[in-house]
Amino acid sequence: MKDYLKLDRVTIGYRNRAHTSLVLTDLSLNLHQGEIAALLGQSGCGKSTLLRTIAGFEPLIAGTIYLNGRIICSSTKYEPPEKRNIGYMFQDFALFPHLSAEKNIAFGLNRLSRTKRQQQTHHMLELVGLTAFADCLPNELSGGQQQRVALARALAPQPDLLLLDEPFSSLDSETTERLIPEIRKILLENGCTTFMVTHSKKEAHAMSDRMGLLEDGKITQWSQQTADPSRVLAACA
Repeated sequence: MKDYLKLDRVTIGYRNRAHTSLVLTDLSLNLHQGEIAALLGQSGCGKSTLLRTIAGFEPLIAGTIYLNGRIICSSTKYEPPEKRNIGYMFQDFALFPHLSAEKNIAFGLNRLSRTKRQQQTHHMLELVGLTAFADCLPNELSGGQQQRVALARALAPQPDLLLLDEPFSSLDSETTERLIPEIRKILLENGCTTFMVTHSKKEAHAMSDRMGLLEDGKITQWSQQTADPSRVLAACA
């Protein structure tokens, strides 16, 4: 099966005139098309930095990142974020407070005609079960509803890859328990290749087809598994 996302001996860090500070070193992983993968690690271990590098927001010191067979980043090549067609769901959802749920979802669809933009926005509202809340502002929505708006906004441009940064960390345990199977179902129905980072082992098990552990700047135990959303119950007990 062809690799859809591939990281080959990637090193990430920050350079200044005096020295280079490394965050992740010699890191490799692969993800097949349509898979949902989770990378598990403690806070501050570099999980979000890795996602931001894949998206094009952080520098790459060494190695190569491939997406659907093309190089999007290496030590000699850099494809800007807007050219990568990658969706990003931020940890705090980052919804625009002055825009309705519908307008938040439509925000990244300006390249489409008005008719197609409306069609895609309505389709995404239906997909996440929020048609009745289209005109609501974020502060009028529950945490779970805000999460689904953020997910719909990230999926609306039909990205080649979706990145989820601690998608359940700001939600209470009851909401997380309810949403994990719903979100997994939405992602599978949409067919979007998804890479998620989390600090919760149970959430990673429940959401993903492939899982790895990030520790000491390296990935270990990167392997396929059978996702089981019911496992999240133990995490929320």
